[in-house]
Amino acid sequence: MEVGFNLRKTPLSRSIQILKFLSLFGIILAITFISLGLFSSDGYSTNIFLFIFIRYGLWSLLAVLILLLVVRWKLPDWFNAELSSHLELKPKHILLMALAVIPLIGMGHFVVMHAYPFSSDEFMVKYQAELFAQGHLTDDTSSLPQEMVFAMKEINVLSDAEGGNWASSYLPLASMVLSLFELLGVPWLLSPLLVAGSILMMGRLLLREYKPPSSRSWSFVALVTFALSPQLLLTGMTYYAMNLHLFITVLWLSCYRSDDLILRGATPWIGVLGLGVHQPFLHASFVIPF
Repeated sequence: MEVGFNLRKTPLSRSIQILKFLSLFGIILAITFISLGLFSSDGYSTNIFLFIFIRYGLWSLLAVLILLLVVRWKLPDWFNAELSSHLELKPKHILLMALAVIPLIGMGHFVVMHAYPFSSDEFMVKYQAELFAQGHLTDDTSSLPQEMVFAMKEINVLSDAEGGNWASSYLPLASMVLSLFELLGVPWLLSPLLVAGSILMMGRLLLREYKPPSSRSWSFVALVTFALSPQLLLTGMTYYAMNLHLFITVLWLSCYRSDDLILRGATPWIGVLGLGVHQPFLHASFVIPF
């Protein structure tokens, strides 16, 4: 029996095609890096991201590509048609996704990340937040042996001429927000809430931009992909300032696309807030046009 359905026009199949392309591109990129000799000890010793991408990303992308090929080959047209007919994004779906990531990311902070800063960038946000929570702008290290202070000084630490006072070299907004949760004793909760808030705003934006009936299935796929992104979830388990960057980015976009003149007028000021998260470059384009 003919279904009368074109698989190539479904959101699910198009998403699979896009993911296959991105996986294949990543595989070619990794092989290119290896052929250029970037996988040698001299090549990746100063770049942990390149090392992780080549060592683990290549095999992960190969596994994803094989999985996508199997899924595309095994799923019959009628299953894709039936699934796509139910992929209509609704407000309750958005709320459920946002609520679901909070305990998932919160648990991952302790189980996966062991509640410990992963890098110096993450550590400096937490370090500065603890100083703010104690009512200090700098950390007095004058009571410690200066040889020890010099040895412990991180690249992102600013110090005075004598080296006795330490401060983070990053701009303070991310640490200021985190310091409020430090005072409450739940600093780990900030990132899950920022991720959940980003999902809520992204879902609202998708409902506005994609009208029913056909386009809502695209928005459902987009939001699920966003909410299940490993980068989003894993970064949410950390103290990285990128979680606040994402929140402000989606907030800016939601206000920019709004019909409310007050919200649209707030967009440059939201961009100014973004400049102070920890580095100004990520949000500079949000401010310059205004």
